[in-house]
Amino acid sequence: MAVDIIQGKNLKDIPVITESPNQYIIDYNVLMQHGLDENKLPEETILINAPKPFFDSIRWLFIAGPPCHHHINDDISINVC
Repeated sequence: MAVDIIQGKNLKDIPVITESPNQYIIDYNVLMQHGLDENKLPEETILINAPKPFFDSIRWLFIAGPPCHHHINDDISINVC
């Protein structure tokens, strides 16, 4: 828009932008340093460096399931399936 104005384009010919194409991207660590509440951010905000929820860190356990064969030592193995 600014380029159009500098180049002398008629203001009536420049479309008005009513919705911003920009996104809010916030670093979680900086947010915490300033003591700001992430729940007060707009819904469409993208948080980077946020800690993962606990379930996400162990999701593989539920997807893969527990192992069926447990090797205790050279003499003992247990099948639990």
